[in-house]
Amino acid sequence: MDTPRAIRWVVYVCLPLGAFAITLGIYGDGHGWWDDRSFLTNLASSFASLLFGVPLALVVLSHLSAMQDVVVERRLAQRQVRRVAEDFRSIFLTLLPSANLAELHEAIGRLDDDLGEMGRLMVETPDDIRRLGFVHSRAVVHYGDVSPIDYEAWAAHIKRQWTVLDQEIRPAVLSSTLNWMSAPAALRISQAVELLQREPVLLTSSKPIDRDILRPTDLRTLHDGVGLGVEQAQEWVGALRLTVELIEGELPVLATRTSSNQGGTPSPL
Repeated sequence: MDTPRAIRWVVYVCLPLGAFAITLGIYGDGHGWWDDRSFLTNLASSFASLLFGVPLALVVLSHLSAMQDVVVERRLAQRQVRRVAEDFRSIFLTLLPSANLAELHEAIGRLDDDLGEMGRLMVETPDDIRRLGFVHSRAVVHYGDVSPIDYEAWAAHIKRQWTVLDQEIRPAVLSSTLNWMSAPAALRISQAVELLQREPVLLTSSKPIDRDILRPTDLRTLHDGVGLGVEQAQEWVGALRLTVELIEGELPVLATRTSSNQGGTPSPL
């Protein structure tokens, strides 16, 4: 904490004058200057004490006041983080089929396995359209286990809450020298939230993949479309998993630790 310039000047002027006044007083005592001058003696000693006491009091009080301001600012930032983080968590989980994080992880894992199997089938057995359609139908069912009830409202709410956390709360937290996730971790979460704004097209339709394949180009066209859909769906699943991990691990401890630098401690995300 920096001492204001005016207070520094008071210290620079008063302390040398105080030292001079004390030295003069001691010298005067030795030479009898203050004999029979009780009022002048009290006045001189009071002035010398004032020259020492005022700057020291100003320095101490200014630092105590600054320390109190830091504590108040830090507590305010922590309360804001807890409130907005809890809103983010509540909004994220409330509209999902399950608010249990363990069940949500399992459901995400099942959907991820389905998408991985679809990718492998198109490489290993490209002509087995029936099997591909079966896995796709299963993936659509598993998507229902992780898809919010009202997707548009859910996506808009989590984007708004993350924007508040990242653009409004984060600067206040860092200015209070509290810990925040690292910049790369925050960027990944921002990208994940953006990915979650759009439903994966492949999984939003229950239409089976059972079209008739009459020509090799039909098969190639089908694989191209399904391949793009699988890639988008896998990105969506990764974004959902990353956001769940944020809620589960990093979000509850944001701004709970002090940091010696403005960047915070790197996040494991």
